[in-house]
This record gives sequence, C-alpha cells and structure tokens, in this order.
Amino acid sequence: MIRIPVKTLSLWLAALVCLVVPARAEVVLSNLTEIDFNSSLVRSSRWFAQSFVTNNNQAWTLTSATLSFDSAQNFSGNLFVNLYSNAKNSPGNSLGTLSGSDNPASAGQYTYTSNGISLDPSTTYWLVAGVSSGDGVYSWLYTESMASTGVWGIPSTNTYASTDDGASTWSLNDGEPFLFSIEATATAPLSVPEIDPNGLGSVLALVLGSLGLLERRQPKAA
Repeated sequence: MIRIPVKTLSLWLAALVCLVVPARAEVVLSNLTEIDFNSSLVRSSRWFAQSFVTNNNQAWTLTSATLSFDSAQNFSGNLFVNLYSNAKNSPGNSLGTLSGSDNPASAGQYTYTSNGISLDPSTTYWLVAGVSSGDGVYSWLYTESMASTGVWGIPSTNTYASTDDGASTWSLNDGEPFLFSIEATATAPLSVPEIDPNGLGSVLALVLGSLGLLERRQPKAA
C-alpha cells in the first residue's frame, strides 16, 4: 500500500477545493452606510438613474441591487428597477428588469433580484428606478458623500441622471449618489480558465496519482 503523508495530502486537497468551489454572490459595491442627505421623488413623469463601474479584471453576473427609500409620498404601486447599459455617459438600453417590491411605501432598504444579467469588466452601468403608470411617488434617498465599499466604484462625474420622457433623453448630474448596493457573482478571473465540474473525478484521480508517484520517489531511510 502506498502511504501518502497527511500534510502533503491536506495541501493538495485544499488546492483542489479552491479550484472547484462554485463562486458565491458578494457585495461588490455599497454606500448604504453613508448618511442620507435628502431624497429624489421617483414617479411616472420622472425616473432617476444611478451609475456604477465594474472592476477591470473580472466578469460578473448581477445577483441583486438594494435601494434605500424614505417613506413614500404616494404609494399606489408600479415602481420598477431596471439595469441599463451606458451610452455616451448616460443610460442607454434596458438590460433587464429586477424583481422586487413595486410599492416600497415604508422607509427602508428594498432588494431587487436579477435573473442573471452578465456584466463586463471596466464598464459603466445604470440602475434606473421609475414608475410605469399611475400616481405613485417614491423617495429614493441620496447622500452628499462619494464614499463606498467594494471592488466596484461610483463615478464622481455623471453620477446620476434623470428623465422626464420615459428614458428618451437624460439630464446628467455630478456627485450626491443615491444610496444603494450591488451584489454579484464572479464569473471567472479573465486569466484563469473555468473548471468543468464533470471532470472533477479525473482531476482528483490525477492529484492522487501524483501523490502516489511522489511517495514512491521518496528515498528509503538508511
């Protein structure tokens, strides 16, 4: 029987686990701990958009976005949250609608989930909140601080935007970002190939075979 040193086996298995553990969602950007200064009123006649930039060496899949609202001025429903692409430093096309409360009437943080929107590295995107119809008026809180945490960033110019014509044209503004956070799942570092889960048996066999070879090559004690 081939005896494999416990320390060697532990190191190899730890390395194997690091390769095959699936990526988990993480908070990649948040300013929710910053002090709110005031709020902008989201309604059918005026939508608001908040920009953010992904990091430069990683592709991602959007998991969710959390927005901080004050008490609604009129809570008749029909609020939506969409993700938009960037076009000439303003919101471009909608990439998908996020699922969550269409009636955030009470003050608090509301999470809107994605059905799996892919995000590119070093790219600007926009969270857009609006009311599709009716007279609902919702208060999206914003802050004077540009501080945030996470591997993504908030632009200091073209920070947020508003539209009065259903996203046909946008008015851009610098600073005073809305309070929000983004959760995403890393697809894979651009320089690291993905591991096929169906081939894990072969990988494990290769690792154990290598360990056996290393053990056989150990010189006998004198």
